Amino acid sequence: MDENDLTIEVRGEAVTLMPERTAFWHTGVLMAADLHWGKAQSLQANGVASPCTLDRDLARLSRAIQRTRSHTAVLLGDLIHSADSMTPDLHQRICAWRRTIDCDLVLTNGNHDRHLASIPMGWRIKALPELRSVPFVFRHMPEPLPDVFVWSGHLHPVCVLKDRRDRLRLPCFAVGEAVGILPSFGSLTGGFRVKGPYRTYAVAGDRIVATNDA
Repeated sequence: MDENDLTIEVRGEAVTLMPERTAFWHTGVLMAADLHWGKAQSLQANGVASPCTLDRDLARLSRAIQRTRSHTAVLLGDLIHSADSMTPDLHQRICAWRRTIDCDLVLTNGNHDRHLASIPMGWRIKALPELRSVPFVFRHMPEPLPDVFVWSGHLHPVCVLKDRRDRLRLPCFAVGEAVGILPSFGSLTGGFRVKGPYRTYAVAGDRIVATNDA
């Protein structure tokens, strides 16, 4: 943890929000949501010129895992983008990256993951509908559940910071009483301004900033 992170308390547990667009539960569990691996490949397959950001995204995830010394990284759904994302090149890049990571990876399936018939063995990722570890449940959809706090993704939350002259739209963490929503991890994903009783924490470059946007 460093001065650019921001640690909050959720259900009596310390959770650090990080500029890598990840959150770290201090029991050793890292969270990331909506990675959308292969979105560039999908766009290119449909004739849309797009830079490949996969290596940069993988390096960012590696950095978050390494500096927190996480024993488990929970990927909160939408690991891949679409069926045509699964190119041989993507597969080989993920396999090579996975060999550099000494950390368990768990996927809680998202709506885009229906395109993934099975997770390649070389990725070494365990897939589940959701993961429970009191007082938290990790899942893709941001829906409240009784007696637990839900960490989720899906909505790609952003917040708007503004003054008299400028408006800045930034990915953010949105944390409510029963649900926390992580920003989309993938570099090529868009975002939506969340509505409801959330506290928002913007990813402002290399630091996390608490905001009053909700």
